[in-house]
Amino acid sequence: MKKQLKYTAIAVLTVLLAVFGTSCTDLSETVYSSLTEENVDLTEESTLEALSASVYSNIRFMYWGYYGLMDLTEEACDLYVMPSKIGIGWGDYYISYHKHEVTSENANMHSTDWYYNYVAITYANQFCRAMETVKEKQGGTLTANQNLTLAKVRCLRALSYYILFDNFRWIPLLTGADEEQEAGFLPSQANPDEVFDWVEEELLAIRDDLGTQHVFGHPNRFVADMILAKMYLNHNAWFDNIISADELRDGKQKGDTYRSRISDEWYKKCEKVLQDVIDNGGYTLEPNFKDNFKADLRNCTECIFAIPLDKTYASHNYTICESLITAGAAAYGFTNSCWNGGAGIPQFIDTYHPHDTRFDDTWAHDQQYAYTEEGGAQSGDPLTTAEADLKGTVNVFYTKNIHSVDNPGVYMLEGYRNVKLEIVPGTDGTWGDDVNFFRLADAYLMAAECALRLGGKGIYSETQAVEFVNKVRARAFQGRNTKTFNVPADPAAAVRTLADLKAGSCYNYGHSEYHVASDYDPGKYTSYTWDAKYYDEGPAEDAPFRGGKDIELGGLLDELAWEFVFEHHRRQDLIRFKMSNGQNVWNGKSWFCKDRVQDINDNHYNAGPIYIEYMNGNKNLVQMPGFN
Repeated sequence: MKKQLKYTAIAVLTVLLAVFGTSCTDLSETVYSSLTEENVDLTEESTLEALSASVYSNIRFMYWGYYGLMDLTEEACDLYVMPSKIGIGWGDYYISYHKHEVTSENANMHSTDWYYNYVAITYANQFCRAMETVKEKQGGTLTANQNLTLAKVRCLRALSYYILFDNFRWIPLLTGADEEQEAGFLPSQANPDEVFDWVEEELLAIRDDLGTQHVFGHPNRFVADMILAKMYLNHNAWFDNIISADELRDGKQKGDTYRSRISDEWYKKCEKVLQDVIDNGGYTLEPNFKDNFKADLRNCTECIFAIPLDKTYASHNYTICESLITAGAAAYGFTNSCWNGGAGIPQFIDTYHPHDTRFDDTWAHDQQYAYTEEGGAQSGDPLTTAEADLKGTVNVFYTKNIHSVDNPGVYMLEGYRNVKLEIVPGTDGTWGDDVNFFRLADAYLMAAECALRLGGKGIYSETQAVEFVNKVRARAFQGRNTKTFNVPADPAAAVRTLADLKAGSCYNYGHSEYHVASDYDPGKYTSYTWDAKYYDEGPAEDAPFRGGKDIELGGLLDELAWEFVFEHHRRQDLIRFKMSNGQNVWNGKSWFCKDRVQDINDNHYNAGPIYIEYMNGNKNLVQMPGFN
């Protein structure tokens, strides 16, 4: 196996049913396996590795499980959509998420995030309790390796809590305490400040124990720094206009309980930990953007933390199948079948600079050409297909324009396709691609954002903020000349100014779709025919909010989109960035088939609902504000 992690299944011994809920509500199940001093030697290195590996493996399931974190964080946003596909289906929950019409009954993507993060936390708690036993047996001390392994598990537990807090806010805080082991224990949600502060204290307590060594797939001090940086950067957005769990249990739905917590000090804290990553981490930007998305990231100098995958032992990642049509996958030498699902949102596609090579690195577009062993991807003859809208054999030509998420949906070859992660020729495609979860470019752009929000009054000046952004942009404007992509080098275009970053977004926000009208003529209206009379730009009252000029630091928000599309934090970014009227972009802007929230005080969708089955399985859980 190429990875350093072994994915070993260990029975969950604590309160999985009580935490997650299932269709079965019998909490008196027999536990068929357990860890005791009699049957397991907890001082053995191999045992420690096996126990900790269960935490790692569930992080992988959380990210790439069906409706996993990638789906949750990208497909309800303004860059990519999973629409109904005319003739083949798709749609369902993806449409609800795209339109921001999620309820506890259809919160499937939130269910995966909730479930696997809590499985990882339960394994981590089990490991921490086991190490308490080991420490007691060894006279109150742990060996250096035991202490390091414990710190890594605690770091991954904190990572799971960070993700849960980002997506839910009101969550149970389970730390492995004695009462959590009692039969029938049903956890309640903790107050948001209690969870945030516990995670912060936990990471600060283990930072030094993690060390600075780079071991692929394992957390070190700089991974703890990155989790802290994310928490500090998002703190003010998370605590803006929310109530306590106690108030929620009392039936209150709105409030500003944590107003006193909101402060610029969190951006200063963020800069401090990012300075450690940037100055001391030993990471460097990859000269080639695509090297961050290779199947094997062991040699990636930009990768701070990876979730390792392996096509044989730990396969996941279905982006090629989800995005491409089968005939189009032949452009990359992929020989398995594809599902022809997602598409880039044209409003976002239009934001790219024509000389930005990240566009070609991210999207398959226009005519597709066959893979050849000599030239690689897109080097052979033009590809054709007979699957396109039942019109006979046509070229595999992806169009930028797409009709509607569900009225009538999207035709077979509409929409540019996600090819950001390396597609390995053969039958497995991207199924073994590692996940570059934290990388140096993210640290640079977070540091830039903090400096801009602080007006240069923290560790970094506004001039340094611009330098960080331009350092990341530089590699995307070096040019490219291949059979299909002829992009001239344009170093001048890589340079952004302070005014650019502080200006509004270039994204043309507003409701946008081409849909079936009452006089729809199926004989004339095809995937290649566009008529303005079928175009809908939303209600007239939305006119003042169209475009992106009213987005504060909108130029920086654009940078985050071009650099990090399909990298699991677009939803977070849209919640953090605000418009001049005080609404965040997540709620306050319309885009392809998704309407803005008219009430600027309604921000309940900042956090997702708990899936109905988990609510039914635990009577102590209270649904999130606005969803109950």
